[in-house]
Amino acid sequence: MEAHQSPTTAVHRALDRFWTRTEHIAPVRPDLQWQAEFATAVGEVTANIVRHALGSGHASETFEVLFLLFPDRAEARFADPGVAYTPSPVPPASADDDLFELREGGWGLGLARAAVDELRYHRLDGRINQWLIEKKLP
Repeated sequence: MEAHQSPTTAVHRALDRFWTRTEHIAPVRPDLQWQAEFATAVGEVTANIVRHALGSGHASETFEVLFLLFPDRAEARFADPGVAYTPSPVPPASADDDLFELREGGWGLGLARAAVDELRYHRLDGRINQWLIEKKLP
């Protein structure tokens, strides 16, 4: 990663390189909307890792992301040594909520979940956060 490049920018550039390298072997070429949905989930998980897992005293730590293509899906796998993820006690917004009453912020993982087929979190050995994003190919 270049010194002036943000982690989010670096991850999105890596995702662009992944699509370029796999476009000739992909069983189905995902359209731009599909790619944007996958990229949204990747961006939101990246932002959460940077802000929450690594943002509190772990700023010098790095994280890994691996993009994988399978015959039926694409995956992004993240690993970081930061603070463990703790779900918010505030319930997610629903269609019945008043738009003017909704809280600001905290929408990232909800957006990510809505954009993909699977979003999972696991804490490995009490010290490594692992996130899996999975989206089925069209």
